[in-house]
Amino acid sequence: LNNKIDEISLNLPKEDFKSLYRFYLKDEPSYKSEIDGLIIPVIDILNSKLEEAGVPGITTLYFDRDLIKYYYENVNSPEVIVDYYPLKYDTPNEGEGLQKQFDKLTYLLSDLNKFSKIYEKPFWFFVQAHQWNGRRTYLRDPTPKEIRAMTNLALAYGAKGIFYFYYW
Repeated sequence: LNNKIDEISLNLPKEDFKSLYRFYLKDEPSYKSEIDGLIIPVIDILNSKLEEAGVPGITTLYFDRDLIKYYYENVNSPEVIVDYYPLKYDTPNEGEGLQKQFDKLTYLLSDLNKFSKIYEKPFWFFVQAHQWNGRRTYLRDPTPKEIRAMTNLALAYGAKGIFYFYYW
């Protein structure tokens, strides 16, 4: 792993387009034991190599308010990406049901804003731009208006970057 990180970091441009270069170190660690057993031991090595190249390391988290706080408190990562996909298959396109899902999103974004200030680690946000029919999760396609709303909410709550996850 060290050799691969060295190879990648040595070939990165040092000045041009630094904001475009991010490394997705781990997708959705979903348990404290996974953070303790996998993320913390490896992330220091990865981030030190990336830092030498002038590129921040980054890890994503799945929506879990306690886990996000735990991550901010325990992991030495310069940035955090969070994905939260609020539009389930049965979420209506308007009215109280839709508002309820956006309220959950704003609670998460409020926590992220607070933790990013306390721990001085900016967050980036994955906006739902897809449907998904997984094992236990069924999401519907968001409308363009809903995608704009999720993007603008994330930016209003302090997100330093936006990713759009589109699964086909």
